[in-house]
Amino acid sequence: MKFTTAAIAISVAALAAASPLKARQDEDNPDIIPLFWTSRLFTIAPGTDFDNKFLQAANGGLLIGLPDQGASCGPEPRNYATFVFGNNTLSLYTDNPPQQFYTAPGGMGQGNIRYTTGAEPLPSNSLREGFFIDDNGLLKLQFSPTGPVAGLQACPISPDAPGQYKVWMDTFEHPAGQNCTKFEARVDNDWNAEKCKYTE
Repeated sequence: MKFTTAAIAISVAALAAASPLKARQDEDNPDIIPLFWTSRLFTIAPGTDFDNKFLQAANGGLLIGLPDQGASCGPEPRNYATFVFGNNTLSLYTDNPPQQFYTAPGGMGQGNIRYTTGAEPLPSNSLREGFFIDDNGLLKLQFSPTGPVAGLQACPISPDAPGQYKVWMDTFEHPAGQNCTKFEARVDNDWNAEKCKYTE
């Protein structure tokens, strides 16, 4: 089920103790577990060509395997995304304008996962909330306390782009008519998290 504030704090504390997750602490209250925290996400997909790769963000979508995601960061280029988790939402670690993910879980959207930039309106039948990290440090989605828990799947972007995938919810077998593979995405410390601007 989706986490309450207390459950989020407990989960973050447990994950931080196990060291896959770096919680951003309040400098004035270092003993308080923050409600929001940053992390990368890497794939667990044994036997595939995208196993153990970091998730990327580009062109408004969640992706895997791009040669260059094209984000504008600091002096060091980064070919992975750094995410902000909390309150059942998922955002990119960036300055203004904010970049926040949403899902289109119904039949029209087929489980699409994308992000908006700044004041860009949320498409109809889409949801901001529903993202959470489970007790194993895996990214999951759930839209009501008693509803089904969804995972992720990777769908080829194009036959002309081998090894490159777009990430969808795993609730539809062939979103957009594509041949997809289910996988897990696990949190991973980004010890030198840096704010980037990701392409729209």
